[in-house]
Amino acid sequence: MSNQRRIVKVFLASPGDLQVERKLAKDVVDEFNNLWADNLGYQVDLIGWEETVASYGRPQSTINLDLAQCELVIGMMWKKWGTQPDMGGVYTSGFEEEFRTSVESRERSGKPEISLYFKVVGTEFLADPGEDLKKVISFKEEIIRGKTIYFENFEGESEFQSKILRCITRYVQKLRESEASAFRALSEVVVEPKADLPALTALGDSSRFLPEETEFLQAISDPALSAVTLSTLEVARFRLIAISQHRQGNDELNLGVHDANIIFANKDLLKLGRNEIFALMQCGLSNLKLENVPLWHWVSKSFRIETLPLWSRSGPKSERANAIYAMCAVSFSIPDDEREKTVSSWLSDKSSDDVKVEALRYLARCGVKSDLVRVEAEVSRSSYKTRSEAIRCYISISVRYGFDYALKAILRIKNEDISYTFLGEFLEKSDILSDAGLLEGLSHSSSGVRRISSIILRRRGLLPAEAAERLLSDDDAETRYEAIMALRSHGIAFSESDARKALIKPRIPFGAIFTRRQRQDEEGERVFERFRNDLLHEMSAAQLMEEVSSPRQKECAAYLNWVQRSWSERSDTLKLNIGNRFYDFVNDLIERAVKINGAGSIGAAAVSDSRMEMQRRFTRQALDTLSRRKIRSDIAFIRAEMDKNDIEFSEVDVEYFDKWGEWEDIERIIASISRDGSDRSLSLLSMGRVRIDYDKIGKAIYRIGAGRLKELLLKELHADIRSSIIDSSSKTQFSSLRDEDIESLLNDESIRVRKHACIKAIRSLSKGRLSNLIEKYLKKESYRYYNVVYWLDLGISLNRSWLTLACDNALQDEKLNGWQA
Repeated sequence: MSNQRRIVKVFLASPGDLQVERKLAKDVVDEFNNLWADNLGYQVDLIGWEETVASYGRPQSTINLDLAQCELVIGMMWKKWGTQPDMGGVYTSGFEEEFRTSVESRERSGKPEISLYFKVVGTEFLADPGEDLKKVISFKEEIIRGKTIYFENFEGESEFQSKILRCITRYVQKLRESEASAFRALSEVVVEPKADLPALTALGDSSRFLPEETEFLQAISDPALSAVTLSTLEVARFRLIAISQHRQGNDELNLGVHDANIIFANKDLLKLGRNEIFALMQCGLSNLKLENVPLWHWVSKSFRIETLPLWSRSGPKSERANAIYAMCAVSFSIPDDEREKTVSSWLSDKSSDDVKVEALRYLARCGVKSDLVRVEAEVSRSSYKTRSEAIRCYISISVRYGFDYALKAILRIKNEDISYTFLGEFLEKSDILSDAGLLEGLSHSSSGVRRISSIILRRRGLLPAEAAERLLSDDDAETRYEAIMALRSHGIAFSESDARKALIKPRIPFGAIFTRRQRQDEEGERVFERFRNDLLHEMSAAQLMEEVSSPRQKECAAYLNWVQRSWSERSDTLKLNIGNRFYDFVNDLIERAVKINGAGSIGAAAVSDSRMEMQRRFTRQALDTLSRRKIRSDIAFIRAEMDKNDIEFSEVDVEYFDKWGEWEDIERIIASISRDGSDRSLSLLSMGRVRIDYDKIGKAIYRIGAGRLKELLLKELHADIRSSIIDSSSKTQFSSLRDEDIESLLNDESIRVRKHACIKAIRSLSKGRLSNLIEKYLKKESYRYYNVVYWLDLGISLNRSWLTLACDNALQDEKLNGWQA
């Protein structure tokens, strides 16, 4: 499996009468990437297909810029020739301009490769072809006469998919073989070895052995001690000296993690030479991401943090990326006189992808406007390994200069797929985004950009009906929802059935055409439920009662809407239904199904068979509705229902207790989480596993148990909840813990609890107390966790400003990238 993908950009050209085929082509490409991109190391990006779903005023000149980036052009024709792109221009259609431009480029540079596909035209159209079809026929005859452009005919959808797949597969295989041959030829060239550390020579010492090393070597070589076994510390230092004598031509070696920690624990007993400290810093950098080898003591003792940019440019190649990672960890600002040569070195063609990835992450945090040119070039390079980080970096830097500026920057990389998670802040700053930029965003190839643009424009009442019509076919369910709501505001009615068809788009993946197996559209289902709730809110009382009585309902949204319209009169009825687990309510639905469909009918049997599932779902939804009201007087009822131990976990319960809960409710929360992890078949009201936000739960439990931090930490809690409680605690509360209590956290089985305890200790305790903690920790006889040593070393080695940044960045990175043990 390849750990890097080469991006192959393919342009799809056609007039407007082949929209179905364009979507089919996209499905083929998606399936090809899912099946083969990892194994082959080549990912196909289809350019041009998105105009069928999100084109809003895209000029042909913009499309031609897309075309210039592609190395394979697939053209399709049927009956339409297309419209003239420019009044008075030389081309009679956009397709003709794309085709002629591609041919000219191929004659000039050998690229792109061109394949054409003609959909068979029925004989009834050929009898009286019309102007468009005459141009298509003439064009096809021109291709036949020229004998230089590959073309095929197709009829049905299945045949078209097969031919497109064959075209793409054939091109990727040919490209792969060609590039493999070029690589083999390059690998046969003999390159003279060059020194790997020219710029870092001054940091070490060229002496064979320094006095400190000579003294040690003589001591362990004393003939009088020949019968005495070397200690673990002596073995570790002997290895360190050998590694510090690395020369070009030898194997590259690093000190082991255990040996590095042995030397660190005994550093006060040793007189280490500069070369040894250099090797220890190199070892720390090599293992930096694992946080299991001390680094910062050696950095601050002999080399200073200001040497990291030099190390990132000229240090051992295996450590350059980690030197950048270290700079990013503390938000180290590159000095102005080093910035240009440092950033250009990181993002040069000679740099490895690992260096580029770390450089982009650093620039995302510490980059400035002048870095955008290089970052945009890295985005355009389309390396699979760096593209996601390059896009994130590009947006992060741009946002620092205003969200409208960032939106304009995003529109400049219109063919890049940008994750919606990168764009969430744009909704919060929507007031400063221009209408023109958002309208242009509707045609961006990224579904995330189209979603943001459609949401904000619809809020402003500025999403045009024509654009909304096109967005109904968007790949993103949220965007389709915004399109429906915009069209409704324009006076176009959408029934529940219409909305279901537009929002839920199960697809038949390529390769499953004969079995007709469909992929479920879970996102579409979720968005459809939101639309259905919108309809319920708009219904009259009579219409709503009809929905409440319908035996077809799978959710109790109609009933809950009915209750909330007159809460004071109907909330007691809601509590009765929760109390009896909606038994009577569901039983009434079954009786109505029998009455409507007849006893033994399929409809009545379906409702009866789903009784238990409906009771589970309705009860949980109803209790959520009650808890969301956050009425204090309901606490006794909610406690009683949770104590029955048959209702699955919900974060809504946590939110309620966060507001009104007391110490006893902490156990209820813990118990409900335990039920969530138990065998659901044994619980009446378990409906399937949900993702639990342990961080949110930890914050709530901390607030409920305010002032009792030690007692909270003694409870049997999920490790992520304990970590969240530690984070939530105030500096005063944490520093009031005894050293023994903190040491208990440092010895926790969870690596995350240990890390968060260290970070909180660094933030809360004095340097003197931290020094005592690490000294005691290093001297203890029992097992020591290396990540504790790493973090406490950082805490006593860096000044307060670096520490604040290091701790903030560590927690921010964990939140952004997710916790990985």
